[in-house]
Amino acid sequence: MSHHLSPERKGMVTASLAPRIVHGSDQDRYQLWEELIGEREPEDLSNVFAVQWGRHNETFILDWVEEGMRAEISERQRWCKHPTLPFGATIDGYRVQDDAVVECKVLGPFLEARTSTGAPGFLDYYSPQVVLQMHCRPAQRGWLCIQQGNSPPQMFMIDRDTAYEEDVLERLVVFADCVIRRTEPSPPPPAPVRPELWRTIDLEAHSQENWVPSMRAHLLTWSATRGPAQTHEQAKADIKKLLPDDVGRVNYNHIQVRRSRNGAVTVSEK
Repeated sequence: MSHHLSPERKGMVTASLAPRIVHGSDQDRYQLWEELIGEREPEDLSNVFAVQWGRHNETFILDWVEEGMRAEISERQRWCKHPTLPFGATIDGYRVQDDAVVECKVLGPFLEARTSTGAPGFLDYYSPQVVLQMHCRPAQRGWLCIQQGNSPPQMFMIDRDTAYEEDVLERLVVFADCVIRRTEPSPPPPAPVRPELWRTIDLEAHSQENWVPSMRAHLLTWSATRGPAQTHEQAKADIKKLLPDDVGRVNYNHIQVRRSRNGAVTVSEK
């Protein structure tokens, strides 16, 4: 698969560089700054197997997702400039069906979407790239299409979030200004964390939402009956084990044990 790079992207902050700018180390950002001002040659990735493997498989992966989700992925490898800022992005694809850019990544099988170590998982790391793509090629949402090992690709939605996007774009603007002025980038504050898709509610705290009292009551009922429910299931399992193979029915008070023709045993009340 060929990747035709626009000549105007030379020295420009692009979406593919956004993860390094937002989440990279100080050394990585400095190296990237040197590349963009022309004082260092970019790393030659033509003989890096993992990079070329990802590029080789991108078309197949997008075709697979397109077929499986019955939604066309068009505008593949389209170069888009930001309407007002000195940024650009090459999108892997765009879906009209849900007005979304699609970014495809082939990653190692053991990388996690989110980590508990403080280091960004691939979802946090690549989100700035999708954010910039959504601004360069206006879209309501973005998708990270992740393929790992020999597993089928998985789709991770990147919803719009104003505060997060403003933080990401501000960091990119600051870095771009360092490139334009040829001033060394200073260490930025801690990287922003992409907000969770779902909100978290603490029911012990005061809440005005009308569903909260009923939810509290049902959760308490669930907790109070969990022990008896587990005892109930264990008793049913023990009954089935005790039932001799030549017995088809047992009656006791209002309880009935019955074996069907296919051998399945049920316990019920008359």
